[in-house]
Amino acid sequence: MNGPSTSQNRSLNTPLIAPECEAQLRRDAESQGVEKFVLAPFIMDEKERLLVLRRNLDEDFLPGFWEIPGGGLEAGERFEEALVRETKEETGGKVVAVGSESGTFDYLDGKGRKTRQFNFHVTLEQPFHPVLTEHCELAWIEKKEVGQFLMSEEMRQVVLSAWK
Repeated sequence: MNGPSTSQNRSLNTPLIAPECEAQLRRDAESQGVEKFVLAPFIMDEKERLLVLRRNLDEDFLPGFWEIPGGGLEAGERFEEALVRETKEETGGKVVAVGSESGTFDYLDGKGRKTRQFNFHVTLEQPFHPVLTEHCELAWIEKKEVGQFLMSEEMRQVVLSAWK
């Protein structure tokens, strides 16, 4: 399944967030001291399990912690473009649709910058077989298993929201 039903998804040819709305989100975040944006996909399988990845143990920031894929917005990039790029880079998956936004959270990154992570449900081209490039391990987890994985409290809360 990999995300919400097709009726809830929008094609990548139609922006999920209108440019003026995205600009407002950026202005609002910047006015709150946010310096960096991260975009992250919720990738669900046909059994409604969520893909989580374990950070490499030699990472400076949160080594060995579990998270959903995602990464920083690059200059000139739209939110959807970052979701597509980060999904491909971190899992090898090809996003075919972006669904609903499912929350944000703020944190300080490894360089001390206030960062806001935006999380979206995505649908991937099938068949999908994750390929790890930036993490050391992957797991498909059910909601009841979230507490068994080492995550920051912000990540745990957003992961739990994937099933709402």
